Amino acid sequence: MIGRKLKQLREENGIKQDVLAKAIGVQRQTISMYETDKRDPDIPTLKKIAEFFQITVDELIEEVKEFEYEFDYEAHGTKLHHKLRK
Repeated sequence: MIGRKLKQLREENGIKQDVLAKAIGVQRQTISMYETDKRDPDIPTLKKIAEFFQITVDELIEEVKEFEYEFDYEAHGTKLHHKLRK
């Protein structure tokens, strides 16, 4: 659910998983599981994460708007590889 957003916030702020884990009272492996969407934080933990990054829970759980899309295209014997980022 929030994995990509959490990882983005953590990396943008130069925070290591173990530092965030200690700050919110979970194990580093738990942060890893959140970031890979193998586990979702409960509501009290969502509040702690939001407070740590000084954002609202809504901001934390909103979908990340950026995406990358890659595709190959071939026409008239020419192969092209496109990478779109929005």
